[in-house]
Amino acid sequence: MITLDVLQRPKPLGDQLDAVFLGCMISVINREPVNIYSPDSPLLDYFKNFIGWGYVHVNRPISGTVIEYSNTKDQKFYSDCSKQFEKIPPALNIPKTKIPLPEKYITTQWDAKQKYRKLEPHRIGKIQHYYQDLGYELIDVGNGKMPLDDTIAIMAGADYHIGADSGMMHIAKFLMSIEKIHVYINIRNRYNDVRFPDDWNVAFMAREIFRRGAKMNYCETPSQGEIEYFARTELWD
Repeated sequence: MITLDVLQRPKPLGDQLDAVFLGCMISVINREPVNIYSPDSPLLDYFKNFIGWGYVHVNRPISGTVIEYSNTKDQKFYSDCSKQFEKIPPALNIPKTKIPLPEKYITTQWDAKQKYRKLEPHRIGKIQHYYQDLGYELIDVGNGKMPLDDTIAIMAGADYHIGADSGMMHIAKFLMSIEKIHVYINIRNRYNDVRFPDDWNVAFMAREIFRRGAKMNYCETPSQGEIEYFARTELWD
């Protein structure tokens, strides 16, 4: 048994999901059960069942080989595991919903927690109009809008997911092809912050999903240089 001791006891939805994803990856890589230990992270069991692959347990007593993991310090460890999975295996247990859905729709989320991840309302409006002009209806699946089962079921049927670098982006990567996830970020300088070693406020997990092929600021036509630069995670090696 390997114990993945998640030191920061994450509360944000995306951080909890990625802790479970990491545990699943470790279990497959090592061909050994993994105990994901993070008391006070209430969604770990839910996401373990949602992902459905890997051999993981949640919050059993710490035992066996212990891996201490911090999502603000151990990005290289995460990246080394992630690079052994060319594609993210899809979730095996997708719930159903009774909510009537449009024939052609995409899901959106803009309510990121941290201020630097949020977009200005006028920018969001322009982005959403781009997709509406393509004939899509928009369904807002922001945090707390509806029960998580309904949120996941709705996202599973969407043609795309668009939005900020936030929790629903992480769910989307288990439900659709990675290039159908369009993440809109603020590219601004952020100096003297250890989370951003190149002084740009584009977080590691955003760069990790760009590395896998998610689209950055898609309808705003970023330069190829920007796309390639922010798809690199080597800064954290």
